This record gives sequence, structure tokens and C-alpha cells, in this order.
Amino acid sequence: MKLPSEVCNENTNGAIGWRLDPHDVAVSKLVANRPKDIEFVEAFLKSGAGDANIIRKRLEETEIAHHQIRNMAEQQFAKLYEQAEDVGRLIGGFMRYLQNSEFRKKNLLKRNFEP
Repeated sequence: MKLPSEVCNENTNGAIGWRLDPHDVAVSKLVANRPKDIEFVEAFLKSGAGDANIIRKRLEETEIAHHQIRNMAEQQFAKLYEQAEDVGRLIGGFMRYLQNSEFRKKNLLKRNFEP
């Protein structure tokens, strides 16, 4: 777990706020296991803002008193991790397609020969 960092500036009007690491927030949401929390973690991973390996490591390191809650959180994460891998494969395939497409080749040729 990463320790929260203190935030105190003109935007907080002198009050002290604590900024949590988003991966720690994702772990807490997995443990809460509410539909809205699972949707948050799913969006966090699919957007590319979150690193699934960091979440997995922090979930393993987190002390969870009840084994059933831990099992539910780990099962939810496994599903989300699989979805994130699928999205990564789709994006990789699309990038390969674009790199090899005729459209790209034509546009590169135009750029190279036009004044």
C-alpha cells in the first residue's frame, strides 16, 4: 500500500486533504464488491489509467479479515484482469492493422515526397 500524500494549497483553502493512490482505491472497491465499485475498477483498468499488476500485488498484500470477502475480491479482480487483457489484445491488433494498412502506407509516401 502506498501512503496517502498530503495536499494543502490555495485550492483547499488552507485545509489539509489526503490524496490516495488510485490503485489502493481500486483495491478498496474490490473488497467493497458493490456493482458501482466493480464498474469503477473496470473503467480504471480499461482506460489504461490503472495497472492490473499493481492492483493484484496490493490485493495480495492487503489484510482482509474474512476469507470469503478476500475470495470475492480476488474472483472479481480475476474477471476484470481477463477483460483488461482482452482489451489490450484488441488494441494491439488494431495498432498492428494500422501500421500495416494501405492507408498508412499511402499517407507516408505522400508526406515523404511532397514539398
